[in-house]
Amino acid sequence: MAKFAVALGAVGALGDDLAKYHEFQAQFGGNGGEDEFRVFSSNLRTIEQLHESDPTATFSHLSPFAAIAPEEFRKRNGYQPNVHAVQGPLLDVSSVAASYDARDHGYVNAIKDQGGCGSCWAFSTVANVEGAGAKATGKLLSLSEQQLVDCDTVNDHGCQGGLPSNAFQYMIDGGVGLQGESAYPYTGSDGSCHASKSQEQAFITGWLQTSTDETQIAAALQQYGPLSIGINAANFQFYTGGVSSPFLCNPRALDHGVAIVGFGTDGGKDYWTIRNSWGTSWGEDGYIRIARGKGTCGLNTDVTTATGISTQILAEEPMEVEVKESGCSNLWNMDICVLGYQTCCLGLGRVGFGCACSLSEGGSGLALGECGDCGAAYTSCCDSWANEGSDDEVCTCDVTDGSGVVV
Repeated sequence: MAKFAVALGAVGALGDDLAKYHEFQAQFGGNGGEDEFRVFSSNLRTIEQLHESDPTATFSHLSPFAAIAPEEFRKRNGYQPNVHAVQGPLLDVSSVAASYDARDHGYVNAIKDQGGCGSCWAFSTVANVEGAGAKATGKLLSLSEQQLVDCDTVNDHGCQGGLPSNAFQYMIDGGVGLQGESAYPYTGSDGSCHASKSQEQAFITGWLQTSTDETQIAAALQQYGPLSIGINAANFQFYTGGVSSPFLCNPRALDHGVAIVGFGTDGGKDYWTIRNSWGTSWGEDGYIRIARGKGTCGLNTDVTTATGISTQILAEEPMEVEVKESGCSNLWNMDICVLGYQTCCLGLGRVGFGCACSLSEGGSGLALGECGDCGAAYTSCCDSWANEGSDDEVCTCDVTDGSGVVV
């Protein structure tokens, strides 16, 4: 219970505010102080106004940011308007779908959380390179935002803000590749650069800005994959669901970097699906849907994507693995291999000798018989398929993705 509840003797509207504050505390915590409650109460009046001006969306005190003053909250956005972008070529829009979701195609990682650091620009950049890279190469990697925060410091400013196109240019000019998330983990604060060339996994050769026409943007999303955008996020703080179409939202006041991952229609209202970087407790499990076709909050004015993306999966040190006698003793007996025993060898037993994958081809290794999906889970059997099932050739299931699962 808040420390000041008894002193206030809360009744009526104040009592309602206090009850909502206790709900907020139960779900998200809070210091229970009078100052925090005063901010929370002020935010409740803003939420009421949002419900009136944007009725197809929902806004709630059960947002993780309901007890933060809006002017303080905006400091975490950290997006700087792009003034030097060059528009890419117009695309053929004849095949633009009625709806599209890059998540359904494996181009989007789980929601991440930037915390209180104004590094949205780095998360927007990485979401694009991850997603467009998956579209281009078939490999969805989880890449490092912290590397950009620490190392891209000429035109971008870490937790004090930046711009995806600056980050793209930084990568191109320096021949810099992004490391994996696990190799350079996120800290949510400015740090010194400790990037390693040997750990770089994703590279780009160019970037472009799309037309502001939203049909063109839809075509670009289908062609390139998830797109980096700037947006005025003034109405984001208390959003919890629905299609947001705010009455007042300055399209020239871009202050937040996010990524468009899909589009569709709900109840006759066209929308964009936008991936945010505030964790899954915010919005629709970390996403927001915003009205499409109206230039809402300037979302169409700075849409960019990296191009010429290449990726690589880094080999790890060989692992010692257990080989069980009941496992795969030769290449004619693949069907009894399970669990850690992956695509290539199963593919050999099912579709003939057409599958001879190497680690460099990447992928998840989950789809039977698809060479292109072999990769981090690739096993030593795939290397030895040419032995044509010699009884002397033992399948060691030498998993190289670090999982160490064997049969």
